[in-house]
Amino acid sequence: MDAPTTHSAFRTPHALLPLFPRFLTKRRRGFPGLAALLADAGLSRPAFFMLIRVAEMPPEGATADELRPGAPYATRDPHHPWLDEAAGRDFLTIERDGRYRLTGQGRALVERLEREATAYLATLAPLPPAELARLAERFAAIAAGLDAGAGGPDTHLPRGRRIAALAPGAERAPLVRLERAIFDLWMARDDAHIGAWRLAHFPGPALDLLTHLWRGDIDTLAALRERLAATQDPADVDALVEELIEQGYVEWRGPALQPTRAGYNVRETIEADTDDLYFRQWPPLAPDEIAWLHDALARVIDGLPDTSPGL
Repeated sequence: MDAPTTHSAFRTPHALLPLFPRFLTKRRRGFPGLAALLADAGLSRPAFFMLIRVAEMPPEGATADELRPGAPYATRDPHHPWLDEAAGRDFLTIERDGRYRLTGQGRALVERLEREATAYLATLAPLPPAELARLAERFAAIAAGLDAGAGGPDTHLPRGRRIAALAPGAERAPLVRLERAIFDLWMARDDAHIGAWRLAHFPGPALDLLTHLWRGDIDTLAALRERLAATQDPADVDALVEELIEQGYVEWRGPALQPTRAGYNVRETIEADTDDLYFRQWPPLAPDEIAWLHDALARVIDGLPDTSPGL
């Protein structure tokens, strides 16, 4: 019997979205096999994770720009040394067209990671077996209706499915099935958002900057530079601020940097278009169903090991 619903206030599927990154951040945190994989490969952690990034890409491979961490919102290229490291140890090959592809050794390493990590997940029981199986099936049914092309070209949704294909059959374990469904749903949200800001003719880095101002969590140039330091150089941030001011989307109000009415309007429109592109792919869900999904997924997150990240 399912646990009683305690979150009856959650009446729309929007309420489920904050749980997705929480689950994805925590679900493999206790995986013990990463240290052995790194030691066997002789790779630094960043170079190792570049292999996963390449494995997500189409069979023809990807350019260094396409592999940029934080793309399509980033302007910095910290990953070139990591790509060189992986290529130097014969885990990646660089073709004449400039595209990076996994070598046989590289693909075998990523396959091993996915097999071992999903095998670890299969051992976990954050909910009673019947309830976990039901939760996984419900989210898998929602994810099955997603449109891989809804966000336009170069969508994120197929990326997780390429990784999942490296460990076929692993989804027989309910927690792995749940992981794959939630990852699909979160990637489809990314695709819908990208599709929305492309419709508004906004470049990704400028949209990322405007989003922080729109949320109201930042209102100074120094804070913007600090928050975006991982993906944008300070000079790029300054240039984008000036560009947004010139376009009438951002202005100084005393010492504070804030969106103008036009800036708020365009960002609200992008958010509304994101919801439209995304939730039109979901089946209708009754409020009781949403409340149970929220409650059960929150209990899964709480029941996962809370150890230092391995993945």
